[in-house]
Amino acid sequence: MKLKDKIKFDGNLFKNLKSKSQSALNVSVTWLLVIIMFSLLFLISAVLILRQNAERNSLLAEQVDLKTVLEQRKAEAAKLDQREAMAGEPEAIEKIAREELGMIKKDEIIFIDGH
Repeated sequence: MKLKDKIKFDGNLFKNLKSKSQSALNVSVTWLLVIIMFSLLFLISAVLILRQNAERNSLLAEQVDLKTVLEQRKAEAAKLDQREAMAGEPEAIEKIAREELGMIKKDEIIFIDGH
């Protein structure tokens, strides 16, 4: 083989190797970009899910608090309804005067325990 042909052959070989390595590099870069895009998509999804989970927990806690307040209001309403139903009765008036206002009758004596 002549030197000229050998140089020409080696030159073609270099061009082939260069184009193959360039092609492999393009494929590697493409896969790297795909992996980065999927990683970003996963990260964004995870952040959104965590944020929604925190908001859900907050809303559930608020719901529990509101249920407690609702039960208290229902109890107060029932007590007021009962009081309203007994409003005209003398026994109810006396009970309210004694228990809530601390009133006593004229002829009653109060004993205070010193203990």
